[in-house]
Amino acid sequence: MDTVDRSAALTDVNTHASRWKAYLNDCSALVGFVEPMQVSGRVTRVAGLVMEAVGLRLAVGAACTVPLPNGGKIEAEVVGFEGDKLFLMPQSDVEGVVPGTRVFPVEPSIPKPGSVAHPRRRPSDRARHLPVGPELLGRP
Repeated sequence: MDTVDRSAALTDVNTHASRWKAYLNDCSALVGFVEPMQVSGRVTRVAGLVMEAVGLRLAVGAACTVPLPNGGKIEAEVVGFEGDKLFLMPQSDVEGVVPGTRVFPVEPSIPKPGSVAHPRRRPSDRARHLPVGPELLGRP
């Protein structure tokens, strides 16, 4: 192979590599515009104070929201599970919930890298704690 052929081959390789780099840069820019996919489940049953939902894999104690057709929402907590069903305890009235209503976890099931400081402490856990003290004791 003579010098001219080698030079042409290197130019072709550099052109090809630069095109790929430009394409990958464009793809990286597009990824920044994309909304992350939101995981959700569906309500299958409401019995008394317990709602059943399928389609989510959450730990006991995880917080969820259930948007209602009228624009409101119900906050709920996972209190148990059986097979693929989750048992949710709503924190307010369940009026307006229909079969198939969507259930969204409050926190993403896959945390972003570096976002979890302690595996057993979540911001929603701290929000549920109330300070107590002697002021709450009954009078003698």
